[in-house]
Amino acid sequence: MTTVPGADPVVEPPRGLPRWYAYRRRFERFVGLMTDGPEPNPLMARFFAIVLGQVDAVIAAAEQGAPLLASWHGNATEIAAAMGIDVYCPVDMLLANQPFTDDLERAAEGVWPEDTCGLVRQAVLAVTDALVPTPTGIVATFEPRGPRAPVHELWRRTPEWSGIPVFVADAPDGSTDADVDAFVGELRRMVGWLEELTGRVLTEGSLRRVCEEVNRATRWWQELCELQRAVPAPMPPFLVPELGWNATQHVNAGNPQVTALFQATVAVAREAVEAGRGAIPEERIRVYWAGLDGTWPPNELGPWLAETYGASVVNGIQGDAVAYRHIDTTSLDSMLHGLARRNLREVPTNRYARGAGTVLAADVARAVADYRVDCVLVPEHRRCAGRVGRTDPSVSVGLVRETCREIGVPVLSVAADVVDPTWVPVDQVQRLVSDFFADHGWEPLDD
Repeated sequence: MTTVPGADPVVEPPRGLPRWYAYRRRFERFVGLMTDGPEPNPLMARFFAIVLGQVDAVIAAAEQGAPLLASWHGNATEIAAAMGIDVYCPVDMLLANQPFTDDLERAAEGVWPEDTCGLVRQAVLAVTDALVPTPTGIVATFEPRGPRAPVHELWRRTPEWSGIPVFVADAPDGSTDADVDAFVGELRRMVGWLEELTGRVLTEGSLRRVCEEVNRATRWWQELCELQRAVPAPMPPFLVPELGWNATQHVNAGNPQVTALFQATVAVAREAVEAGRGAIPEERIRVYWAGLDGTWPPNELGPWLAETYGASVVNGIQGDAVAYRHIDTTSLDSMLHGLARRNLREVPTNRYARGAGTVLAADVARAVADYRVDCVLVPEHRRCAGRVGRTDPSVSVGLVRETCREIGVPVLSVAADVVDPTWVPVDQVQRLVSDFFADHGWEPLDD
């Protein structure tokens, strides 16, 4: 607490909240611009309003001392939502606000192995530099031996985080039916841990309400994907994966606003398809993005592809909802089984870290047919390419290249850090793509 002579005491906000207050102001501006600005965009206004609501929820929990979890995507956050516990991903807001901060530069300071990706560096910075609130508990990544696992050890070295209770699931390396059945037991163990930690109780009815809302949102998302298969594609490059991933993985699960966003986006896409209108007026090349979206691909590479080549990134692994199955809400057992399946087999980062290396290649082959794509771009994300796990991603990428050759679709894999454009600059990636396009007879629009 700080004091000023002759003034009432000023109570300092909880650790990490000053940065989140800045996020709130920024997203309030975004909502205003998308609503009443010179170029209003009702869909993006809805999206930013959802993000703003999530920021407000995290701030309120931290200010009031309510239960608050630090977790990751693919960690069955539906359970926490059903218990009324707010959840945040420690690196999510740093990445979302990357263009407005110097976090990327500061995260590069210090001694890091060369292959340490920007996500790991920024996740550590978030905690060491007090850019996120201190949580009540931490749910460690469910991804087997993933690059995020060392992050937890580095967090523990920060005094303010050293004593925070951590739940570590015994997550299987595989995703067979037996693995899913076994993982249900781990989710039950997590429920018990959360109940003991927070004093809140999971009820079958509350989890059913969350899962039913998640099912509704997923159905609209899947319909959006089907509409995006039209030629020309009705939605702009990267928009479907950006909405699909962020609206389902980085806000509290079971939010009716997410369902409404997908429903509204479907209405816009359907109207465009019926009118034969594409988001890119001269769509010439249809691209499938077989990797993580990251930060600069949707913000810089996508617009450049559209403006320079009339190329549309119609979808990618983070936005293609075909793997997501309906969660059976008949009973608590059926819901936990559905969530276990979702977090082992369906959420992309976990889906491709388990099982055979052919999973990604098979998904890409199916997407090539579904979206009638002309080529596939594969970002080989730094650190993930050399990860030790059941499925080495470099093997998966090799299988994608082999599969694309077999089905006659051009493919380009590029070594890059999708959240750190300083490792491989964007203009270098653009040159590689330009050479790739030229090799296949695709010239810039001006030519």
